[in-house]
Amino acid sequence: MGLLEDIRFPQRLSDGSAVSSRIQINSGTIVASSCSRIEKKYTSWARIPKSKWRALSVDEELSLISYKDNDETDVQLIRFPERVVGNIRVTKSSETATYKTKEAFSTLTTSKEYLAHLSELENYIKQYGTITKKALVCTNYPRLITTTTDDSKSMIGLHVDNWYRYPLSRRDKSPKRICINVGTDPRYLLLLNVRVNKMFDILERKGVKLHPSQVGTPLALAFMNEFPDYPVLRLRIEPEEGYIAPTENIVHDGSTIDMQSWDVAVHILGHFMM
Repeated sequence: MGLLEDIRFPQRLSDGSAVSSRIQINSGTIVASSCSRIEKKYTSWARIPKSKWRALSVDEELSLISYKDNDETDVQLIRFPERVVGNIRVTKSSETATYKTKEAFSTLTTSKEYLAHLSELENYIKQYGTITKKALVCTNYPRLITTTTDDSKSMIGLHVDNWYRYPLSRRDKSPKRICINVGTDPRYLLLLNVRVNKMFDILERKGVKLHPSQVGTPLALAFMNEFPDYPVLRLRIEPEEGYIAPTENIVHDGSTIDMQSWDVAVHILGHFMM
């Protein structure tokens, strides 16, 4: 199956640079347990992107980028002002080099002063919408293919968030995620550009038996297992930049594969338009 026209990106960042130059594409997904380059423990069912990435072709860019002025896009990429994120950003690799574990690193982001700066960030974001889950600072090791773990600390690979448990018919009404890179290196957002309700329709037409309650990650896995060559996109997020994405409605995960120092990101859920 070729790249579908569904989830779209804006043409340009606020600084005028082309968003398409930030997006790469691959040739699909594989079961993590079948990959020899895996160092972290994954669940038995987890799927991850294939490892070879390339720039978008002209046709792919036309399928993904909205060229209409003031068009509402599904994924937004935003540069936040220094005055808003400067106090919560880890600005030097040397500041994180002494921390050897995520638990030790968390002491840096849970101080009273740091939490006060997070509150200031939330107040800034409130002008663009309603926050439904307060700011959470997540830290990850560098050089990870994907970043999300389950309660047992196993990596789950590409997935769909299910914090709000909306049914398939209302999935597009779910709150979105703002994720701001406050580390020192670029990080990636991985995603499939297909909404879960469209995945459901495609699988049904192909004869795959599904139940309407089968939403979120189980539906995503059914799609990726049926169409293992459907491409994954990765969007580069520079320090002090963030994305807004419907993570309750698309297959996604973070990636720190090209990072050399700790990944530090602020996550906020809500209904936003920036």
